[in-house]
This record gives sequence, C-alpha cells and structure tokens, in this order.
Amino acid sequence: MNCSLFSCCLVKYSKTREIFPTFIPCGNKMPTRCNTINNSIDLANNLTKLKVNDNHRLTTLDIKDLYVNIPIDVTIHTTRTQLLKPNYQQTTNQICNILGTILGQNYFAFQDHCYQPDKGVAMGSPLSGTMAEIFLQQLEISHIKPLLDSKCIAFYSRCVDDILVIYDATRTNHTLVSLCGC
Repeated sequence: MNCSLFSCCLVKYSKTREIFPTFIPCGNKMPTRCNTINNSIDLANNLTKLKVNDNHRLTTLDIKDLYVNIPIDVTIHTTRTQLLKPNYQQTTNQICNILGTILGQNYFAFQDHCYQPDKGVAMGSPLSGTMAEIFLQQLEISHIKPLLDSKCIAFYSRCVDDILVIYDATRTNHTLVSLCGC
C-alpha cells in the first residue's frame, strides 16, 4: 500500500530530541497509547501488552516522498511558534531567518549535476531530518492526538516515515480514512 500520510509519533532518541530537547512539543503531551520507540524489541513488547479484539485492524503506512513534501513555510512558522515559548523575539527571529536562508539555498547533487528542489527539503541536507520531524510532530498534535483521545486509534507508532496503526474498525471516522488517503 503506497499511502501519502503526514503523521508522526516520537522516536525517543531521535536527533531532533538531542538538538531541540525543549523545542519538540509532543513528548509528554501525547497519551500513553502513542508509544515512543526505543528499538524493535521495545515495539514488540508494547504490542504484546496491547489488548485487542475482533474489531481492531492493523495497518502499516509509509509517508510517500517525505522530504520533498515538507512545506518549508509551514515548518518555519511552527518553529517560530515553538521557539517563542522559551526564547525572546529577537532570538527566535534570528533562528528563523537563518533557517529560511539555509532552506532557500537547498541544493542536492545527482549524477554529477546540481539541482535545487522547487519544494520541500533536500534529502541528505543536515537540516532535512530535523525539519521533517518538526513538521510531522505538529501534524501529530493536530491530527493524530484527537484520534488517540477518542480511542479511534488503539496504538500508533512511527519511526521516521514508517507508521504502524492499530485502530478500532467500529469507531473509525472519516478523519482516519482521509489521513491514510487510501
């Protein structure tokens, strides 16, 4: 299944957490049904503890073309909003201006040619993973968390762009279906 889905959950030891430990808002605000992933053994242990019934369905998703689909303007706006909480306006403006400049000069090489993407962030850029994580975590808060709170989703986990969802088929609403795009 090749679905275009923008959603996320924290990877406990992600690079983003090391760089911006107070920046990423998801952390403790996500319900316990949204598990962080330390490794595959941890994921397997979490799944064995889950109580499922005949109404539950499991699906795996992959975010299609993650980096090229990250909207830079939205991600910088999210960054600005989160940085304003612990920082001064001047510091936040400087960081966001630097991000805008760096991401505006976003080039990549392929077969001995240099290209500048017309959207998203270039794969291989040192900022790409961080920008993707910031954007995806904001989408998780706005779209996945309500589904977890309403118990439409019993289990949700993401590692980069690979997603595992266990949902209650009797409680599934159009939001879950529209997120999957399937």
